[in-house]
Amino acid sequence: MESTMYNQLLMSPLFTGLTAGELTQILAHIHLDFNTYETKEVIVMQDDRCDRLTYVLRGKVKAEMIDPRHRFVLTEVFDKPLLIEAYNMYGMKQMYEHTYVTMERTFTMTMTKQEFHSILMNYRIPRINTMNLVCARINKMQTMMRECEADTVEGKIVQFLRHNTLSVKGEKELKMKMEDLADYIKETRLNVSMALRRWSEAGLVEQQRGVIKIKDLGLLDK
Repeated sequence: MESTMYNQLLMSPLFTGLTAGELTQILAHIHLDFNTYETKEVIVMQDDRCDRLTYVLRGKVKAEMIDPRHRFVLTEVFDKPLLIEAYNMYGMKQMYEHTYVTMERTFTMTMTKQEFHSILMNYRIPRINTMNLVCARINKMQTMMRECEADTVEGKIVQFLRHNTLSVKGEKELKMKMEDLADYIKETRLNVSMALRRWSEAGLVEQQRGVIKIKDLGLLDK
């Protein structure tokens, strides 16, 4: 295995905390698939069954989520190592919530759910790391449920985006009618338009017809 990829595995959310010797021991007992994707190739599809663990070792990918009611499409860009929705391998709905498409040549590591179980059963640190991933997801959901509604139009838009994104970092693109966004956040179309214009004038977003490009969601939240 290429040394760079080996080091990236050591830093992954699943294996972080292991020594190189411990990781070598694990890799000797499980089967991993290393794959290369060219630009614009699909890694996984939204609503496909999540029956394996996929870790993007190197490359740039976009995660696209289509609203179940088809009222909006939200896209995020990731240019760092990414563990793809490991928490969705369990629970009542074991499906991917996004489609992941490569934006450049990308390298991934995958393992089957059965192989994943063998790691959890025998190695303490990966088991704890997995519990942390699941708990972090639960905590995020609980925080959103308890969150008070924002009292400004900008705040309501930010809440909508945070509730539907995987990360506040990185580029975002929202394809959505202005009236639909206004309906979601219980505001008038005019108020939403004015809030977006203020952000646009400040250089925080770019607007095209039906498309809002966000440079960094964290900057909108200040």
